[in-house]
Amino acid sequence: MPKESLDDQIAVHISSTKAIQIRAIAEMQGETASAYIRDLIEQHLAEKHHQFQRMQQVFGSQKND
Repeated sequence: MPKESLDDQIAVHISSTKAIQIRAIAEMQGETASAYIRDLIEQHLAEKHHQFQRMQQVFGSQKND
């Protein structure tokens, strides 16, 4: 799968403590904080996509009445 270009940014405000934790975890994994956060977002989106697909199996693709 080709890599997506990283053209857009979303600014997020977090506490200094959380920023330190994120940088430390990313460093332990040999990646940047940005790459670590991108991976977390990708995992979260994949989980939500899977949940959405399961819900569609249960309820189908219904239009609002």
